[in-house]
Amino acid sequence: MPRRAANSAAAAQPPPRGPPRARIAAHHHTPSPPSAKPATLELPAAVTTALAAALASPLAAHAEVTPSLKNLLNSVIAGGVVLVAIVVAVTAVSGFDPVTRK
Repeated sequence: MPRRAANSAAAAQPPPRGPPRARIAAHHHTPSPPSAKPATLELPAAVTTALAAALASPLAAHAEVTPSLKNLLNSVIAGGVVLVAIVVAVTAVSGFDPVTRK
């Protein structure tokens, strides 16, 4: 492991800084050319086309709610109701029974 001198003059000096204008100019944002803007509109059009194709497929036309899917959705809703009830109960108890510490 190389050793460094404790009283090195180079280590004691801060790094050189340029004038404030040079630092501000380095962070200046240049606007993108107008030719780049139509490329950003291609993505939503592609997503819309893919979504339309997926909904027009025969699999989407024959999709139905199976009993297992219905049970899954009902259990998720019931879990949400229980979670809301727990949050309401904890909030109510914390409001009615404040903790005092000495």
